[in-house]
Amino acid sequence: MIVSNRFFNSLKFTALSLLFTGLINAKQIVAAAENLPDKIDDNNSTISALFSTEFEFGLRVRHEQVEQGNLSAHANTAKFRLHTKTRFNDNWRIEFELDHIEAYAEDHHSDGVLANGELVIADPEGTEINEAFLNANFDDLQIRAGRQKITFADERFVGSVGFRQNDQTFDALSLKSDLLTASQLDYAYIFNVNRIFGDDATARLSPTDSRFEALSGIRPAGLRGDHRVEGHLINFAIKEWDHLELNSYLYSVHNQTFSAFSNRSLGLRAEYRRKIARTRLFADIELAAQKQQESSVDDWIGYSLFEFGARYRSLQLSLRQERLNEKDGQAFITPLATLHKFQGWADQFLITPSVGLSDQVIRLQWKQRPITVDVRYHRYRSIKNSMLIGNETNVDFVYKANRQHEVKLRYADFEAAADQQIVLNSVKKMFLMYSYNL
Repeated sequence: MIVSNRFFNSLKFTALSLLFTGLINAKQIVAAAENLPDKIDDNNSTISALFSTEFEFGLRVRHEQVEQGNLSAHANTAKFRLHTKTRFNDNWRIEFELDHIEAYAEDHHSDGVLANGELVIADPEGTEINEAFLNANFDDLQIRAGRQKITFADERFVGSVGFRQNDQTFDALSLKSDLLTASQLDYAYIFNVNRIFGDDATARLSPTDSRFEALSGIRPAGLRGDHRVEGHLINFAIKEWDHLELNSYLYSVHNQTFSAFSNRSLGLRAEYRRKIARTRLFADIELAAQKQQESSVDDWIGYSLFEFGARYRSLQLSLRQERLNEKDGQAFITPLATLHKFQGWADQFLITPSVGLSDQVIRLQWKQRPITVDVRYHRYRSIKNSMLIGNETNVDFVYKANRQHEVKLRYADFEAAADQQIVLNSVKKMFLMYSYNL
């Protein structure tokens, strides 16, 4: 049976690779068609729209390994993407993005949808409409309606979780307005969050799921693929100075699927960038406060970020401290963020511990095209009682030949501290991936 499964997976992978190659060729055919003499009736808007459609194709193949305590897991996944952009005129266009994810070695990990007793690697297979929206541009105003990616600043509060094979997108109406000289005001009304677990992560568990009996067949709301929300996201980026950018924001989200994620967060972020001779200095300072609607805690909970660094030629060194505070056992949360980017790539703090979290980071980066090496060391403490939770080392090795092709090796080693009950096990993760046009 093992041989037959491997053979079947190989056939699927080969077929999808051939399909991807065919799509690349199709892209060249479409490009050639655009250069043909115009013999189409201008009154036929449908055909005219067809020949103003741009096609893009993407691919990411990844091998991921996890070791946690005495357990281990691995996954091989491939993501195939089709993105189309149809322009009707200078003001109106439709964009559509379809992702298909294939998973291999499925018996060696739980994919975030179906638990089989193995460690979770949250890249479930399936086909998803990643984006589908109507875009309208009017002078300094952009309006976008439909399923879309929404990212603000560094994605600490709102992001697309682009590292995972299945993105996080939003069913939303968004507006973007240019103000003053170079500033921008963003507003989005969101009513559904399409999360990385995908459409198959419904409220009901499969009877074959190892959690079925213990959870009475009900999937925990925090692990569902869709969250119904009523959210208002406002971000104002002020870029009127040479070296300073300010971002003020207010995010109010009522999560109807999982009330523990409902919150109002407001804050201010300042980014300073300046080059002196061959040295580039930078600093980020951010302060925020949050009130969680479904919590018994009435007080606002604080957040702070301080990061300072310098780049000299190919070498960059920075120091960073991020604090997600707590009040009476309720911690600051960022459920719409691109969480993998923060608190280490071992993903041990995707949900903030109830005792709060302090993350102190020293980062050293060397970049000489086409190679980037990024090394980070994290030290985690609780806000309450300042207890050491653990240390983590992250290493990235990236070879990016050009904009389209990238090879990345990522390693994360989290070492849990003794005499604490917050994160019990040490964890090691390794990611090896190749990306095309993503």
